[in-house]
Amino acid sequence: MNFVRITYTGRKIYRDRATGYIWQPGEEKLVSEAIARPLLKFVEFSRTADLKAEEAKAPAQEQGAEVCAELPADLSEQDVAELEQQALDDRAREEDSQREAMLITVQGMNKASLVEYARKYDTTFPATTKVDDMRIAVNGLIHQFGVR
Repeated sequence: MNFVRITYTGRKIYRDRATGYIWQPGEEKLVSEAIARPLLKFVEFSRTADLKAEEAKAPAQEQGAEVCAELPADLSEQDVAELEQQALDDRAREEDSQREAMLITVQGMNKASLVEYARKYDTTFPATTKVDDMRIAVNGLIHQFGVR
């Protein structure tokens, strides 16, 4: 059986009813060719190798070529892995700070603002919902799906 690594580039969680897979935005999985074939018909799915080839063709500024130009050519695999991990940690820290800032902002929102912000997550509230309950629900959405 042949396996293919595919990446989901959509913005929302995708649940594939046929296979039972749940795809998070930016997630890549190793799936069989039979499962990958129908998924690759969607714009949001692409082979990971094709996606990386497109990224390599992107302009050098988007890829951080100025950082790569400063790095010595004789880095070991461990050094490269440490640099990649450091970049991932920096990105995670940035996402955490954005999440914390948004959670603080939500605490000051009124009912109308909370309803409007919840629409970004395709969520609606009944008119009788209390403001505190809305804040709790929106905080849960931010923790689950990130800041939008």
